[in-house]
Amino acid sequence: MLAMLGEIDDICRKHKIEYCLFAGSGLGAERHSGFIPWDDDADIVMTLDNYEKFLRVFDGEAKEGRTLNCLEKSSAYPFTYARYVDTTTAAIQRHSAFGGCDPGIKIDIFFVVPTYDDLKKAEKHRLEILAFSEVICPYAIMHHYRPEGYADAYKAEKKLFDRLGREKYIARRMPKLKEIKKSGSSRCVLFSGMMSNSYILDTDIFDEIEYVRFENTELPVSMQNIKLTRELYGERWISKPKTLDIPRHTYLLDTERPYNEYLDKLWNKCDYRENERNTAARRDMHIYERDTFKDVFINDQRLRNLAVKLGTDNAYSKLNEGEKAAWPQLSQLFENYYNVQLKSINKHYNLFIDLNNDTFKAAMDTAVMTDRYYDAADILKIGDMSGSMPYTGEMMQDIRERIDTCRKITETLYIENDLNKTAELIDDIADPLLCDSLTVKTASLWLRAAEAAKHDASQGNAFDELLAEVDLSAEAYGFPGELLAVKGYCLEIKGQLKEAEAVYEKAAKNTCNGFVYQWLADKGFITYEYKYE
Repeated sequence: MLAMLGEIDDICRKHKIEYCLFAGSGLGAERHSGFIPWDDDADIVMTLDNYEKFLRVFDGEAKEGRTLNCLEKSSAYPFTYARYVDTTTAAIQRHSAFGGCDPGIKIDIFFVVPTYDDLKKAEKHRLEILAFSEVICPYAIMHHYRPEGYADAYKAEKKLFDRLGREKYIARRMPKLKEIKKSGSSRCVLFSGMMSNSYILDTDIFDEIEYVRFENTELPVSMQNIKLTRELYGERWISKPKTLDIPRHTYLLDTERPYNEYLDKLWNKCDYRENERNTAARRDMHIYERDTFKDVFINDQRLRNLAVKLGTDNAYSKLNEGEKAAWPQLSQLFENYYNVQLKSINKHYNLFIDLNNDTFKAAMDTAVMTDRYYDAADILKIGDMSGSMPYTGEMMQDIRERIDTCRKITETLYIENDLNKTAELIDDIADPLLCDSLTVKTASLWLRAAEAAKHDASQGNAFDELLAEVDLSAEAYGFPGELLAVKGYCLEIKGQLKEAEAVYEKAAKNTCNGFVYQWLADKGFITYEYKYE
């Protein structure tokens, strides 16, 4: 994949085509300086003008064994974005049985199109792209929760599709959806419905790019890559997945044999035309039935009981150590809330949460205290989009300020690697709850350990006191991987390498911080196993 990205980069540089890494690849560039280790494809994105220029020049630049699959070249192709494919390999996915694209190792090429500045008009445009994407895909039943008005858009597109037929429908609708607004807009829409959703983005995200280290080469990212990544994945982009069920896309991978050797066997085992008809029927039923699902009432009594336990002032400081270690359950307090809203990004349903103010604030403060500030940020984002958040005023402002401080410290320490600026941010904190939070505690101890390493001051009493403080903090927070990593670092500085290795191994199992996780992987304490069956 890295070689294929290099080939695309060569074409784009030669013809002055601007693009940048996107989605998982953009996240990987930021968090891993390369591929997400458990990912199995790569993604780039272009503006519409650059995308159309890439299509024009591709045939004259394509290398042997490479092809470009896209709807502009074949109406049988099932996606709205393009794929750059290595035809000498096999990367078979479930949908490969339907045909329409070459299932080799691939790079997904997304593009964004200008849309209206008016958000309501932009949302209508987005819904039409979503519906178009679903109608032309012969096997898809989109797994995202559909926003208000989606079913009407889908019915209109499906009616036109059935009347015109696939080829004429695509020829009529795709140009109109691409160029609904020629230029000059401050907003754009991702022309895809396959990434759980399409997205309305600020056009200036794609105005400037910079080349950054990606594996052993350099590739372009948006100058606002963190903003773009946050738009796609929320604050959770900074955390590693709870489980690494890898890979998610590919079911059979062979880097030495072409996919044709597998497809004949696959097609002999299924009637993909019948599957296609059945899928379309189930999709229609799924969409029409879900259109009546508008209101969601959240009252999970099991989790509610745990939250109520914290529903008093300064509740966190009153918990015993065992209760503090129960934060994973608290971070799941709004699990249903996430499932309904976060998977679709924009406004969908009215939500009603059966929690009083004290309980809600305690749960949010606990998320911040335990370095799960992105959980709290996602909850606020949902509330802002749905208009259903019942909590307002000073309480909400305190929560927002705490989330913002944790975000700044995390990004300054792990992304910018600016120890001095991190120290300044910590010194400016006056909030007692934040001072005692895992984010601030971990950053403070990292800074002190780094300072000791810088001055080779690992043998004195002060360093022993630092190590003892790390031990106490790790115990107080239930031995999270972030603090265990600091302890391992201190032991490494002290020259106790075997002890450091043992602690690093524990840290790798207990951290949810993606940057700490990657730091441990770089030191060899995490290995990624890819299993294709």
